[in-house]
Amino acid sequence: MKTVTNLLQFYGGLDSVGDGAMGVAAKKRDDLAGNASCEAVLEWLRDRAGPGNVVFLKPGDVVRWGVHDAFRAYVLGPPRDDAKKLRQLDPSAGVAREVYLARGEDVETVVGLAVVHGDNGGRVRLEDQPFVPLHWCPYGANGKKLKARAPKQKPNIRIAGIYAKGDAKYRRIDDDWLGSVESLALKIDGDVNNTSLALGLELDKRVLLFPGDAQVGNWLSWGDQTYPANDTASGPRLKIEDILARTILYKVGHHASHNATLRERGLELMTDPRLCAMIPVVEETAHEQVTKNSPHGWSMPYGDLYKRLNELTDGRILRGDGETAAEKNKFGASIFHLSYGTNFKPNDPLWVELALDL
Repeated sequence: MKTVTNLLQFYGGLDSVGDGAMGVAAKKRDDLAGNASCEAVLEWLRDRAGPGNVVFLKPGDVVRWGVHDAFRAYVLGPPRDDAKKLRQLDPSAGVAREVYLARGEDVETVVGLAVVHGDNGGRVRLEDQPFVPLHWCPYGANGKKLKARAPKQKPNIRIAGIYAKGDAKYRRIDDDWLGSVESLALKIDGDVNNTSLALGLELDKRVLLFPGDAQVGNWLSWGDQTYPANDTASGPRLKIEDILARTILYKVGHHASHNATLRERGLELMTDPRLCAMIPVVEETAHEQVTKNSPHGWSMPYGDLYKRLNELTDGRILRGDGETAAEKNKFGASIFHLSYGTNFKPNDPLWVELALDL
């Protein structure tokens, strides 16, 4: 329960948090503690900006910003008019999958998660169902509960009997409901991830891509609109392919997990030979996150994705657990100037600075 509480407190709104560093009261201070909730941070930002400086944008909007309005910001996501894509967290199974998912056991995991997330296209196994088919309660594609079927037959005693046998104990409810709260918390976490604000920041037709923790559906929605190519409303329009082709820095989504970087509709479109990447990840810590849903920890960075990132960037990848000497060597001839803080431990920098000539 402690893990679940900590996860939910990250978003704010829990009574147990009170008005501490994670509470709303934090917005009234001049600064925020390192463990401030998302709710507190957003409130703090709104107060600092003032009501006259808060603008709500939608996908397809482009705004100027920075010194002399030199930067353009493309609003890519999240989708506002497509609930289906907003709910699509995981890639499709089989050959249709949109990401760098190649290992068989990972594909099986995605299929299982699809069932948990209400995707009725997932495979349903009889031996995993706690009740006979007569009492199953399927859900429709829109997430609404389907009308229960009128009982037209008696329950199948043979099938029902298997749930009373000793070797079927894991299918009984008993105290198992206590463990479901973890799945619920992770589902909430995934849903919030897919509402991430995805931005492309452009300077002289060079794009820095920041997708936050956007997952599959968010990425797919970027092609639902076009983007102004200049400051004239009636002028030419750009497609997402054009923006991704200009990308020179990709802040890899969701710590380089399996479902937060699209393949054909994402990374493979980043064709600029100067491409660099940064991943906020500490692999050892990710592997320690062992839960019921992730018995081997979190696969971050995901192997097949990381391999392709290395190929496309020629190894120009910054990581939270990266080796400074190797990073400096790879970035020596890049478009960016790489530097670290003056007070950092070897191979454990407190921060990294990338400078780009104007």
